[in-house]
This record gives sequence, C-alpha cells and structure tokens, in this order.
Amino acid sequence: DSNAALRFPSVVFALAAPLVALLPVRFMERDARLLWCGLVAAWTPGLWFTHDARPYAMLLFLAMLNTIAFAALLRETRTRNAVVWLGSASLLILTHYFAGFLILAQGCLYLAFRRGRAIRTWPALPILLPVLGWIAFHASRIQQFANPQFAAYHLLHVVDLQKCLGFVFGSQLITWAI
Repeated sequence: DSNAALRFPSVVFALAAPLVALLPVRFMERDARLLWCGLVAAWTPGLWFTHDARPYAMLLFLAMLNTIAFAALLRETRTRNAVVWLGSASLLILTHYFAGFLILAQGCLYLAFRRGRAIRTWPALPILLPVLGWIAFHASRIQQFANPQFAAYHLLHVVDLQKCLGFVFGSQLITWAI
C-alpha cells in the first residue's frame, strides 16, 4: 500500500513494452523489430510512464500487442486472427476508453481493405460484448467527462493540436514548426 507498490506495475509494463517489438512474427523482419524496439524504448512519453501510478504503461504495452494482432489480421484474414485482434482490442479499450477510437479506425481499415473476407470473420465479434456491456454500464459517468463542470481536465479544441503533436512525438520542436 505504498507509492512504490502503486507504481511498480507501470515499471513492469514500461520495460515489457519495447520487448513486444522483439516478438518473432513471420511478417516483420528482424531489423524492423529492432528499430521498433529502440524507438519505443527511447520514446520520451513512454519513459514518463515508468513512474506513473496510472495505466498508461500498460496501455502502451497492450497497444503494441494490438498492433501486431492487427497486422497479422490484415496479412491473413482468418477468424482466429480476428479473435486475437478483438481480444487485444477489448483489453485496450478496458484499459482506456479513448483506445476505442484506435480500434474503430482499425476496424474501418479492416473493412475497407478486406471487404468480403472481413465480413466472414463475424464470429469473432462476440469478443466485444463484455466491453460493450461495461461501457453501457459506465455510460452516464463517461458523459460527465464531456461536461466542463465535471471534467478533471480541460476539453480539447482545435488550437490544442500543437500540444497533442508535441506529446505524441515527444518534443516541443513539432509545435514550434507549426
């Protein structure tokens, strides 16, 4: 019940996230995996997550697993791969609801690129039912975050794009260029 104990899972997930890139997958060459691992290991916001008691390091770890699952699904459209992708998507969304935007974008790309073959993987969809139920259960609380009276942080506007790019790329140089 100490601060260190609360932060320990973040350290574990932050150290494990770059290692996900090293998983041997058939469709990614060794050099690409090493580059990905190095980029994630040196990513400044990822380093910040190591001492945070929030689930952002776990979110990074799960997002990397989800990336591999999505790439495998695009490469080989099979129900088994769709189950793995939707399983990782479920964990990602349950870790942070904003991950739903990533999954929605991936789903749209999947349908756009694989069309009829994507539709045939529909038996994987029940994997999302627990997530949809959980979101429905929390819907009223989620709606409060759009209300400035209850929001814990200010709502984003178009002018905040610079800050978002600076966070994503880990440097304020991006925001100065804009």
